[in-house]
Amino acid sequence: MAVYQTPGVYIEEVSSTPQPVKPSGTTETAIVGLVELPATFRASLDNQANSSESEDGDEPVRKEFPVDITKVQGFLSGEAQAVSSTQTFHEWRLHFGCTLYKAVCQSTTPSLSPDADEAQRRWDHQSDAVKDAWHSWLRATTGMQRLELSLTGFFANGGTKAYLGVTVFGEETSVSPTQHCEQSFGLIQDLALICAPGLNLEWQQAILSYASPQGRDDLFAIMDTPRYLLTDYGANASTELNEGRWRAKGPYTSTPFEGPTLEYLASNTPQPASHTPTDAELEQAIPRDFEGYGAAYAPWVVMENPLRTREQDAYVVAPPSGHIAGAFVSNDNKHGVQKVPANQILSGISELAVSLSSQEQGPINTKNINMIRHQPGGVTIWGGRTCSNDPLWRYINTRRVMSFLHSSIQSTVKSATFFPNNEETRSNVVAHISHFLYSQWQKGVLDGATQGEAYSVQCDENNNPDALVKEGIFQVDVGLQPPYPSEFVVLRFRETS
Repeated sequence: MAVYQTPGVYIEEVSSTPQPVKPSGTTETAIVGLVELPATFRASLDNQANSSESEDGDEPVRKEFPVDITKVQGFLSGEAQAVSSTQTFHEWRLHFGCTLYKAVCQSTTPSLSPDADEAQRRWDHQSDAVKDAWHSWLRATTGMQRLELSLTGFFANGGTKAYLGVTVFGEETSVSPTQHCEQSFGLIQDLALICAPGLNLEWQQAILSYASPQGRDDLFAIMDTPRYLLTDYGANASTELNEGRWRAKGPYTSTPFEGPTLEYLASNTPQPASHTPTDAELEQAIPRDFEGYGAAYAPWVVMENPLRTREQDAYVVAPPSGHIAGAFVSNDNKHGVQKVPANQILSGISELAVSLSSQEQGPINTKNINMIRHQPGGVTIWGGRTCSNDPLWRYINTRRVMSFLHSSIQSTVKSATFFPNNEETRSNVVAHISHFLYSQWQKGVLDGATQGEAYSVQCDENNNPDALVKEGIFQVDVGLQPPYPSEFVVLRFRETS
């Protein structure tokens, strides 16, 4: 709002009437990715020999350059970039690799490149072999490979556009989840979904908070569960788990990744659950809220390894959230946001890391953790609950319908700002909102046998008394009836004579 201090006449040009309601998007997805950098880089960063003789004058010693990872983070910060296919992801990956190279060159001690132009020249002068080696190293990092696996699953299941918010971290240089989400996604208005594939509990909590009224209040978080929620950790015996089965101690605990670096498998033979989580473990296995701004999925999945080099690493274990996000998009495009994205077959999966029976799923489902199960048609999403502790927000479609309608209607109410708070403005706002809600009711987004049961809109002198009007407050009350899913289908049979 403008601040007026000097007496005089100020002219504001505004629209002649509040604007009609335009449906907001429900499918565009924010994906968080992290790449670990070593504390030093060797001379391969330099386009010259950059070596010195050893103390005895024989073998040359390759120099290593310490890297200020915080400085690298600064070079990489900014708005997330969109990709719309696996091909555009790989194009983005190559571009990101070039950008990272130049950022590292400008962040070494001593600096290999004092400015961006010199860093670009250094990259341009590298041989194709050096560039290929750099890109291969980046692609094989845990963070980039998990991002690639998740995006492969996202697009295989119907995902259309993903915004990648990717940065780096080091052993002694962490990343603030909240700050990273704000920097990457804060200015992108059309987002509806967010996930952080393969990242730990802190990051799952962060995307839930960012999606909720604590953050943007217009996203839905698709969260992973602990890798070892339903299985023992076998070969990773040095790993210790916390009360929610998240990795607590052991190899790579200084990283934000969940589970070991990457788990490779020689076959995709299904494994039964080898651990039955307690109620306490299930309660602490996922972040929870009261408003239902997120949902969590288990177990992790097995995929073909795109970087396979031998028979022993033909398959790789991957977090499920990227696949689930793609299924959300496909569900919305086929059925609409009013349908729970469940009872939906997943593509791009060779096997599940753990296979569960209906009896084993029961206690997990009651704790609002959605399972991915083997069903006759294939690997299927077999749960549709949010992480909410409030039964009112138990189901995913309830929260997403309300968020969709909130976001859509908000633009119309915002367009009424600075209009006179009188009968004409109120009537226009009611007409626009009612027309929009009627169209959504006809599409099945709202439940009810009649319009009156499905929605109500009030904006008149009763909820805009003089006291509020003089305070500059324009109030609209909207009542909505979202549909509730059939989670339990009960067939009742009786014998007739």
